[in-house]
Amino acid sequence: EPEEVMASFNATKVGLERLAAFYSDLPLGIDERQIMGDKQNFVESLVYLLGMGKGKARGAKSGGLQAFQTWRTIALTTGEEPLSTESSTAGIKTRALELYGSPIPDERTASEVHQGLSQNFGLAGPVFIQKLIQKLKDDPELFQTDYKAIQEKLSDLNPDNISSHLAAVSLVCMADYYASQWIFGLDEKESFTQCLDLAETIMGQLETVSETDDATRAYEYFKDWVLEKQSYFGEGENIDFYGWIEPGYIYVLGTRFDKTMKEGGFSPRRILQDWSERGWIITKKEGNRVQKRISKYCSYKNKSVRVVAIKVEDFSHEKQIV
Repeated sequence: EPEEVMASFNATKVGLERLAAFYSDLPLGIDERQIMGDKQNFVESLVYLLGMGKGKARGAKSGGLQAFQTWRTIALTTGEEPLSTESSTAGIKTRALELYGSPIPDERTASEVHQGLSQNFGLAGPVFIQKLIQKLKDDPELFQTDYKAIQEKLSDLNPDNISSHLAAVSLVCMADYYASQWIFGLDEKESFTQCLDLAETIMGQLETVSETDDATRAYEYFKDWVLEKQSYFGEGENIDFYGWIEPGYIYVLGTRFDKTMKEGGFSPRRILQDWSERGWIITKKEGNRVQKRISKYCSYKNKSVRVVAIKVEDFSHEKQIV
């Protein structure tokens, strides 16, 4: 019964973990994201927890460990606020598929569906599972073959999307393809066309690989920050001095860089490592270590300072405010 099986974000992490284990292979619905308010860390930890499919290791009173809570579920959440934010890590964004809009745009139809579901439920599921078992007996490889075909088709149509998103959407669309035939009576061709249309609608709302890449997002955030704080770069009258700009490079004090990355929700150490590997900053080899902060002479301070030297081609010397 829909109303009975729907959970809420107004729960502890342990409670939701045990609920997921109780449902095991059934979908888990969690309603009203906005109940959590600004507790973004809790929401993101929940995304990781549900994605792992295994609960926390806990000691038993009699010694040893309690049995692990496990599940294989699709968690469906709703809310007026998103699960992830601009500063969420790529790990969150690859695990969550966020879709925006009303499932049923017409309010009257939505009300009728809601009332109808409270009176009619538990009918389509058994039919679907019985058909599933029958098809598996006839051809044990059928679902793997169809899944691979749908995944390859979606990969060709959406080469820039995240592989984990493609895998999840392929699975859901394969189920939609079968349900269209077994439950709603559509023919095979129309079912396949509709499942691809559904997939394209979903993929069009999901972030691409570059949009979820932490290094790229931090790079764009940093450039926006420099434009906002440009009066602090160069020989200005500000007490605070952040660094200076030269053609093709931005030199920012190491401590200021760390603070800015943390304010944006990024790990300075991780970002410097990623930027170093991509050649986006100047590095210097000292023994066996690669130094990502270099010493550079600053005419304004009239001394050598430790800076992060970021390569930014679209910052010309004329943009510098001094």
